[in-house]
Amino acid sequence: MSGRDVDEHDESPLWEESTDESEGWLGSRGSTLVQIAIVGLCVAFVGVSLLLWTVSGTVSGYATAASGGGAVPTISAPPATTTSAPATPQGYRRVTGPGGIEVSIPQDWPVKPGAVPSNQQADNPKSPGDLLRFGGGPAVPGALYDSLVAAETENPTIAAGYTRVKLEKITNRADTVDWEFEYDKDGTRRHVFGRYWRLGGTDYVVYASAGAGTWSTMRPILDVLLGSVTPS
Repeated sequence: MSGRDVDEHDESPLWEESTDESEGWLGSRGSTLVQIAIVGLCVAFVGVSLLLWTVSGTVSGYATAASGGGAVPTISAPPATTTSAPATPQGYRRVTGPGGIEVSIPQDWPVKPGAVPSNQQADNPKSPGDLLRFGGGPAVPGALYDSLVAAETENPTIAAGYTRVKLEKITNRADTVDWEFEYDKDGTRRHVFGRYWRLGGTDYVVYASAGAGTWSTMRPILDVLLGSVTPS
């Protein structure tokens, strides 16, 4: 047996699958392509399965949370703001006046209409002439401070012996003025403090008036009045 015969015999098994060149190419390379395609389909199937599992888990998680099984992330709305009245000290009561004003005054001080329709007056039953006034009404034209400066010189009821203690804007409060003064009435020296403020088109006031000799008793009552008033 010649070497060529051996070579031909040895090579023949390589082509026994097909005698056509194109069929031989498909037989070898085509098998590889099929394998690649199968692997690709498997990878795609796994990817889709994972995607569906993730989506299903997310939806299921939200459904569970919605039914009470867990927490669903939410954007919380800011809490509603509320305004509550200050605590009323012992021995005081809460009263309402014109313009929707509310204050705390001594329990046994009776309330009646004030000097003008826009305020009410509470009188000290133990010290006649000592009083509180509180209320609100439509804002007067012009700046609040300017109107009080004008009243200082134009109000005839306080002209006798008038002495300004202070007339000033309160810097940490919007459109608020404190006016404190003394004057003479019927031969008695009187001490007065008023806080005036403008809010939402309404001018508000809380006001205390007492004899100069009893002002030290009035002052802590005024402090409660100032600390309890709403709106402010």
